[in-house]
Amino acid sequence: MIGLEERRFLETLLDAGVGAGAGERLRVFFALLRRFGRVTNLRGPGAGERAGVHTLDALVGLPFLAEARCLVDIGSGNGFPAIPLLVVREGLRGVLLEPRERRWAFLREVVREVGVDAEVRRERWQVHEGGPYEALTCRGVAAREWVGAAAQLVKPGGVMLWWSGEGGVNVEPGERVLPSPLSTPGGGLMHVWRRCFT
Repeated sequence: MIGLEERRFLETLLDAGVGAGAGERLRVFFALLRRFGRVTNLRGPGAGERAGVHTLDALVGLPFLAEARCLVDIGSGNGFPAIPLLVVREGLRGVLLEPRERRWAFLREVVREVGVDAEVRRERWQVHEGGPYEALTCRGVAAREWVGAAAQLVKPGGVMLWWSGEGGVNVEPGERVLPSPLSTPGGGLMHVWRRCFT
C-alpha cells in the first residue's frame, strides 16, 4: 500500500504525460524503499514518505540527459536520483556505484524488481575503471569528495549533475555551472557542469 504523498505524486506524473508503466515501476521502487529503509538506513530521520518529492527532484535532471545513452551514478545509496531517471527515460542505461554492502544489496534488488537497465557495482568511484560516460549523477555526496576529480568518468562534452542542499557549491571563477532550483522550496539545487572538450 502506498502513502498519500506517493499516490498524489504518481497522479501528477500521469497528468504530465509519463506513462502508466513508469508510474507502476516507481510504485514498486517506493515499496522497496519502505520495506528496506529501516534495515539499510536509506533515508535520514524524519524523511517519512518523501519518495515522491525526491523523485520530482531527480526528474529535474531529465532535460540534461537527452543525449546520454549511459550514466554513472556515484554514491547511489537509496537510488536517488538514478532510479527515477532510469525508469522515466527509456533507453538510458546506468552504472550505480555504491561501496556500502547493505545499500549495494538493496540497489541490486531494486534493479531486479523495478526492471531498469543498470549494473550495480560495490565500489567507490575513485577505483572505478569503467567509462567514460555521457553523464554522471550524484546526490548526497559532499562536493569536496568528488568535484573536479570525478570528471575523469565523463566524456568530453558530457554532463555532470549534482543535487545539493540549499547552500550549493563554491564554484571557481570561469567554471561553467548552472544551478537549477528543485521542486520544493528549500529543497536545494541541482548543479549542471559540462565537461570541456580539451
